[in-house]
Amino acid sequence: MPESEERTDFLSVFRTGKVWELDLARDALNKHQIPYFTRTESMSGIMTALDVMPTTGPGVFWSLLVPRETADKARKILRVCRLDVEKEPEIWGFAPESKVKKYWKMYIWGVLILTALLFVAELFLRNR
Repeated sequence: MPESEERTDFLSVFRTGKVWELDLARDALNKHQIPYFTRTESMSGIMTALDVMPTTGPGVFWSLLVPRETADKARKILRVCRLDVEKEPEIWGFAPESKVKKYWKMYIWGVLILTALLFVAELFLRNR
């Protein structure tokens, strides 16, 4: 990197699994003209730029990052909005209804069982 380029360190000041909380936080930072960027994170460790249409799901959450020098000010602003800047979202951090949790658990078990059956079938066919 050339010496003339500046590099800004960003810190995560807020993480949530709820889209409305993310929107509230971004609006508050916009109002106070604090630069930020958001990224999508998953429990698997994958981090990407914020999707055009954020979609909630188990283990998916969003992180709001600001330049290091504005991090304390940003946290104070978010606390005024009654957002919990210290919390870490959990796998069910998007607050689904119990029916949604049941659906996701059935879907995951179905995928796992299907994968196991296909694996066993492949082993059987190779050993013939």
